[in-house]
Amino acid sequence: MAKTGAYLVPVLLGFLLVGPLSVSSAAATETGDNGKTTRQTYIVHVAESQMPRAFQHHEHWYDANLRSVSHTAEMIYTYSTAIHGFATRLTAAEAESLATRPGILSVLPEQRYELHTTRTPEFLGLGDNSALLPEADVVVGVLDTGIWPERKSYSHADMGDVPSWWKGECEAGANFSTANCNPKLIGARFLAKGYEAAVGPIDWSNESKSPRDDDGHGTHTSSTAAGSEVEGISSCCATLPTPSCCIAWDPDR
Repeated sequence: MAKTGAYLVPVLLGFLLVGPLSVSSAAATETGDNGKTTRQTYIVHVAESQMPRAFQHHEHWYDANLRSVSHTAEMIYTYSTAIHGFATRLTAAEAESLATRPGILSVLPEQRYELHTTRTPEFLGLGDNSALLPEADVVVGVLDTGIWPERKSYSHADMGDVPSWWKGECEAGANFSTANCNPKLIGARFLAKGYEAAVGPIDWSNESKSPRDDDGHGTHTSSTAAGSEVEGISSCCATLPTPSCCIAWDPDR
């Protein structure tokens, strides 16, 4: 019987997490329909059960609500897992108006968050007592600069099959195909729309428009968090703190 370990799902935010403008909307330059007020990114949370029957799909409903307050604003992302809703860029007045629409639970401005700790294992309760963590059928999600899938730390030897309950995605792009995922590296995504909407176009000549890690930081952190043991390298260096975890790279929607 194949051993069961931890699964890794990396989410490439790349440039989204690098630099002071990564998640800040302060650098936005586009204006609202009145041509005067600067827009910023908002997360719109909706009550899915309140979608009118006239709409066949929730995205049509989202678009109708958005068009009711702006003719030029566009949806950046839609969400259907942790919450239902979408991200868009609005002026403060447009956001206030949208919040009054039926079925809209909240319209919240994007925020920038600082690190809570540099002692993550202790913060997560992962001490020296390995009995606290069974290290099986665990999915580790990493938000970082991407992943280099050819690294031996992502070997799926003895991992068994991808869990049947896994609903994530392996997103293809430049220098990265769905074949780069495996029973260890079970998912990979990259998110750039939010950054480009707030800051401007990315120079893709220097970056891979995919989960491919051109920086190295994401590969280092994800392999440390849940990498497979590599021959010739101390397990305490290559697999802390959860050696049998699988890595999943996905920004949830």
